[in-house]
Amino acid sequence: MEYKLQLVEERVKQQQVTALHLICAMAFLGAGAIIFIYNYTITYWGLALLILALTLLVATIGRNKWVTKPSNNTLLRIGELVVSVTLAAYSIYQQWRFPIGMFSVLSVVLAFALFWERKANVAQYVIIDEEGVKLPTGVRKRLIEWTGVEEVLMRYGTLSVDCTDNHLYQWNIQTSSYTKEEVEAFCKSQVEGNRSKRRNDDW
Repeated sequence: MEYKLQLVEERVKQQQVTALHLICAMAFLGAGAIIFIYNYTITYWGLALLILALTLLVATIGRNKWVTKPSNNTLLRIGELVVSVTLAAYSIYQQWRFPIGMFSVLSVVLAFALFWERKANVAQYVIIDEEGVKLPTGVRKRLIEWTGVEEVLMRYGTLSVDCTDNHLYQWNIQTSSYTKEEVEAFCKSQVEGNRSKRRNDDW
């Protein structure tokens, strides 16, 4: 028997995604305004950057759910990264010191965000089966064998795994088709069935 319980924890919060879009919009808005007003050789590029920044700002505030949807967010991040790298490169060419630093840092942050947010979209699970309790990624010890488990409880949307070494693991889990009685009964039978296999100092 296997029980696959999906976690509800978000590795990246929606407000973090929104905040970075707003930072990009403000940076592009400032750069676009300065170029449009003061640079007579690329005035229309400044206007285009202004329009892009305003569009991103309005979309982030007015259509936040659409913007933060994983597929849309990835496309926007790629676009923001391209614009930021282009501005950084042009600033280096023109030897504009402050924009070089600002857009170089923003480019690095966007590249990291693109990687991290895509990775964060992968669902995380705790799997309970005859082997033991398999923990989600990010935990040093991925499998807790039944000889190391004292008790497993499901209460109010929280899964708790009490270990014989005094470690306690807890996760918020999504609603599943399994009842808490079913999962707890299975875990209790596995704990009792493996109790005799524990080391003497685990009793």
